[in-house]
Amino acid sequence: RGLAGIFYKTAGGHEWDYWKNTFEVFVETATPEPPTPIPAAVEASVIDLPANAWYKWAYTNRRAMVYTAPAGRDAPYRRAENAEWIRFRNKQERRTYTVYPHQAFWPQEAFSIDEVLWQIGDMNGRGLAALFYRTDSGHTWSYWANDFEVYVKVPAAPPVPPPLPTVEATFDPFPSARYWKVSALSQYVPLSPVVCEVELYKAYDGDDSGEEVWYSDLTPILRGVPADARRSTCVSYSSHAAATDGNVNTRVTGSNCGNRQELVFTLSKPLSASALRYTRCKAPGFTNGGVKDFEVAYARHPDGPWTTLLSGTIPELGDAGEDYWFAAPDAGSWAGRTAGELAKFELDKIGGLFGTQAAHWKFTALNNHGNRAYIWTCGVELYTKEFQVQ
Repeated sequence: RGLAGIFYKTAGGHEWDYWKNTFEVFVETATPEPPTPIPAAVEASVIDLPANAWYKWAYTNRRAMVYTAPAGRDAPYRRAENAEWIRFRNKQERRTYTVYPHQAFWPQEAFSIDEVLWQIGDMNGRGLAALFYRTDSGHTWSYWANDFEVYVKVPAAPPVPPPLPTVEATFDPFPSARYWKVSALSQYVPLSPVVCEVELYKAYDGDDSGEEVWYSDLTPILRGVPADARRSTCVSYSSHAAATDGNVNTRVTGSNCGNRQELVFTLSKPLSASALRYTRCKAPGFTNGGVKDFEVAYARHPDGPWTTLLSGTIPELGDAGEDYWFAAPDAGSWAGRTAGELAKFELDKIGGLFGTQAAHWKFTALNNHGNRAYIWTCGVELYTKEFQVQ
């Protein structure tokens, strides 16, 4: 009777196409009830979560779920206003889930932990956010002994430099000379002038031997955002189109659908991007089925039209889990570079890229390395770039 005993097809490819049959699928889901919102009357009892430290909000003692706050499950918490991310974890099971400001379920400053986890939803039979904490229908793993903790990441405060005296300088913007002189023309105290330390710096001029004075912070924008399975193509061997943030053990695999694959991602708000990190599969299977040539494009609407930002090529052979970096607009010159090398961009190569912001991004595997039956994408992540002077 073939696969699943429904006279559809066999593992060897035989089909009962000489019969007239209709094959359908039915998905039944429960309608969960959201947790109770934080009442205004208890605003005064909001618990301030510590910055850059773990806080235990609940635990199980093999008999019941116990909450550390008097208000229990619906206790109100407050995060730091400048939080960079919030991570929830089951300490004993070593399971974590991290939310970021660009995601739809990023909480307000005052929030209920259960409400955030409920918005993330049940995952892979492991409950809300796959933490083995509770399900959206109320089931808990209280017969285990687990601690449930939350961590709010806040950037470290930069050191405050001492005030400097006002300095006026005149200079030729592009001087070139072998000999240089620094003169102390006057002093603040009527004694002998004292010079402590001086240094002259060369601005980066495009020569690879020069010293680069601009560096960057690379910020991921796809982390935790699975691709839209309805708009993505050739994902027949994956339950959902993920392939983000180095998801290299759950490949997005297409079978018998050609050797082209598209993954469409929708962000909660428009963001810019200028770099791509592709992570090679840790379990690659036949190497000739991996991505070869690819494009990254953006659009104002999830169905396009699409504008290409960058393109490049992934080699067939390499180490499992290896990262490949590509920077727009000259992706090829950065192929295979490390994150540290990528952080040193020439300014003229990135001009104008950050004026382009979009909520919809698409990674297209244009072909593979010759496999006619399968194509797969492993980990992909897009980065935005924020400049600062070091």
